[in-house]
Amino acid sequence: MLGGPKGICLVQLSEGAMSATAGRRSNQLSKWDRHHGMQLSSLKIGCIVHGTVTNVRNDMVFVDFGAVRDGVLGLEGHPHPRIGEVLKGLVVKSVDADAGKVRLSTRVAAAHGTSKSYTSGSGGYCRLPLSEIKVGAVFSGVVTNTFRGKVFIDFGAARDGVMNSCHPFTKGSKIKDLKVRSVNVDRKEVRLEKEFTINDVLVELEESWGPCVALYVHGSSVFSNKPPNDIDLLAVVSTPTLRPVLDATRASQFILDRYEVSVYTVEFWLQKLNLMDLTMLTTLSLPKRFVHRELDWFSVQVHAVGLVPVQLYESIVSYAEYTWVLARERLNGEGNVRKSCKDAYFAFRVLELGVQLMEHGCIVEFHAANTWWDEVQKLYDEVAIQPGDWDVVEPCLANSFKSSVMHLYTKLKGALPEGQCIDHIVSPTIPGLQSEDKDPCAICLEPLLLSKKSGCSQIAVFVNCGHTFHIKCAARHVRAARAAGNGAVCPICRQGVYLGLDETIVVERDTQLRRNGRLRRYAGYPATVILE
Repeated sequence: MLGGPKGICLVQLSEGAMSATAGRRSNQLSKWDRHHGMQLSSLKIGCIVHGTVTNVRNDMVFVDFGAVRDGVLGLEGHPHPRIGEVLKGLVVKSVDADAGKVRLSTRVAAAHGTSKSYTSGSGGYCRLPLSEIKVGAVFSGVVTNTFRGKVFIDFGAARDGVMNSCHPFTKGSKIKDLKVRSVNVDRKEVRLEKEFTINDVLVELEESWGPCVALYVHGSSVFSNKPPNDIDLLAVVSTPTLRPVLDATRASQFILDRYEVSVYTVEFWLQKLNLMDLTMLTTLSLPKRFVHRELDWFSVQVHAVGLVPVQLYESIVSYAEYTWVLARERLNGEGNVRKSCKDAYFAFRVLELGVQLMEHGCIVEFHAANTWWDEVQKLYDEVAIQPGDWDVVEPCLANSFKSSVMHLYTKLKGALPEGQCIDHIVSPTIPGLQSEDKDPCAICLEPLLLSKKSGCSQIAVFVNCGHTFHIKCAARHVRAARAAGNGAVCPICRQGVYLGLDETIVVERDTQLRRNGRLRRYAGYPATVILE
């Protein structure tokens, strides 16, 4: 024993005693080893690990990340996690295999210039500073709140990220593949974006609605009359469903970013298909790129349904007349010029697709009606259609509408077996054209098709008499009659200039033929049917 200052004794140990002490220490340390874990020598500085908290002491957090020894995470000045809590996205900062020590860090992703995905923890211990987040980096996260189209997401940073979305995310929803769009450190703001895919739609269907047996694209993506702002999808799910599917109602629709999805049950879909519903018939002719899912057993059932010409004719005409009446309501009732223009075009497209089905048994050209979009839009633009102007639109388009119905009727007669009676169907008729190309317009007295005064090469053929005028002249004549408080008539023969479709009769007839049981309106075509 050696004397020490102030009565402190210093003990000099023999080599054997020192060896025994080291052995005891070695035995004491070895009990923390996991002999089946990853060897420390195989770890690389900067690699990403995930693990579970095994202990917390002062500002040190011990994490089991699958190696033979726990890693140590320093969290001075940060909230500490709980024992048993999972930490993800940790970086190996240093490794001393001989001493059995691994240092971990929470500085991930942006510090290494990578776009690897990371998932945040639930506490404040694993928070990436905003200054280290790179634009374009990809993360996963959990929804913490939603407010007026904004989704707040915990993605592991010091502040939640914000994403604009019309999809009704709920708190706790997990979102993958979030991309950083912008970072503003001064305002402590991170903007995120998510590029949703068809797979995301299928996941939403499987998790919220039920097993998806078919998923089809429809609308502008198929018909290509204009670049689509969104992608309309028709989904068919098998029963029993995970939630009530009120077929053809808003309650059975959802929006996922630019995807607008209408959900139907198998039973409802097959019922409507057997009624020759054009929405369902259209999907049978879709190119493969527009069929994202169609299970074999469902495909056999739907393609086994044969066309019934008479029922198809009645369904198509009813659908077209309803859409025509809806276009009138859009303009006169709602004052929505854009939607009225679209619905007027839809009516012609319905009839064109009906003609193809009647003639070929399938749709062979989805773009065939696109010229009608150009014609209808041109009419609305050139005569400056305003809310309440349906009395101007119908005289200019009614003859073409009735001619399209007559064309479908001709195809019906050609599709029927010889001798089959269709007396219950009223044969559409239209008067012959009463003017020649070189004849003058009775209103402006300029040549009909070469008028420089009207500035318009389109003509309007009045539906009940066949007299022909420049479209601008016809519009001016109708507006003058309205201003005088009179109903518009042909200035030559004084006959009416309208189809005379009664809204109540059209709606009731369409409801009866298509057997919806309730009155409804359409939103787009092939129509998303909305029951009232």
